[in-house]
Amino acid sequence: MTLIDNVRSVICLNLYGILRGAALIYANGTPGGFSWRFLRLFMTDQKFIVTPVVVFVLAFVVLAVLLLINTASGGGSGCRDGAA
Repeated sequence: MTLIDNVRSVICLNLYGILRGAALIYANGTPGGFSWRFLRLFMTDQKFIVTPVVVFVLAFVVLAVLLLINTASGGGSGCRDGAA
């Protein structure tokens, strides 16, 4: 990518942010529309102690840690003698 491509990407992201902010101002800070029923239940259902999304995020973090433990940056094959 050239510098011009990078500048275009930054401008596109900035315009998106400006338009999204204008839409939220127009809607008084409340996005319109409805989410799927499954998504609402996933985020707000409290049949148990916590919502399902909390369990999903905790499982994701545990899985990520277990997968990253053996990478070079995770310490599995990095320096162990104290040298940087």
